[in-house]
Amino acid sequence: MNTRQLEYFISVAENLSFTKAAEEFYISQTAVTQQIKSLEDQMQVKLFIRNKRHVELTSAGEFFLTEARNILKNINDAIYKTQQLANGFFGTLNIGFLLGYKKDTLTQYIKNFSSFFPNVSLNIVSYEITDLLYLVKNNHMDLAFVINPKNKPLKDFEYKSIGKYNLIALLACYHPLANKKSIDLAELKYDKFIFIKETGNEYGQKSMVQDRYEKSGFIPNIVQRCNDLSTIESMVEANMGVSILPSFCINENSSKNIRAIPIKDTEDEVEVVAIWNKDNTNPALKKFISML
Repeated sequence: MNTRQLEYFISVAENLSFTKAAEEFYISQTAVTQQIKSLEDQMQVKLFIRNKRHVELTSAGEFFLTEARNILKNINDAIYKTQQLANGFFGTLNIGFLLGYKKDTLTQYIKNFSSFFPNVSLNIVSYEITDLLYLVKNNHMDLAFVINPKNKPLKDFEYKSIGKYNLIALLACYHPLANKKSIDLAELKYDKFIFIKETGNEYGQKSMVQDRYEKSGFIPNIVQRCNDLSTIESMVEANMGVSILPSFCINENSSKNIRAIPIKDTEDEVEVVAIWNKDNTNPALKKFISML
């Protein structure tokens, strides 16, 4: 059984005429008759009652007409969806972003992509940088927004710069430096620090943090580590320490008892990049990258 046989059968059934079906497909009536006979032989069922002047469907033929239409529809739907998938118009895209990175830029990318490709399902999650790098490297995630370590190339990835952000010192409102417009990182060398969770160093992400403090002439006294930004803010407000975060992490609705003071040195900017695996073949990924 093939799709052409089903098309011939449907045409004969709808026209109740072998002649009209032959005209519809620009073939001989004999060819149509042979294909219907072959179909009946394969199914071991008589589909038509016919003589020289009359054609009608058997009860089996009436039942099979509905099934044949459904079969052709399902085949055509499958072909269409497969073509859409191959061209990136259908499927799933897994996207990750750094803890705290929920800026308007990311939201706009996702909004634009969804409007152009509504049949692509987006799975969006937030992780620590080392986890994101691992997931993308092993093709468990299609694309991630991370901080570029800079001091070690992202050799396993393709990436595109998204934006640069200043570093901000989060201080309790009664901290001695809380009223300054900006500060040097070195001015905090005697403070206790609250850091984001310990990270790996395969791509220099840990060294990137350490080098920043070494250049300022001190090793930070880390007293707490936490991956929840609201908890970090609460600990700062409780005077448990200070925290240095990229500006994209700063919540405009933070407590009035917290001050966000920019770090002066422009070298202390962090760059957010979108990364993806060079060998990722997800067609939807290419569509998303083209919109960055």
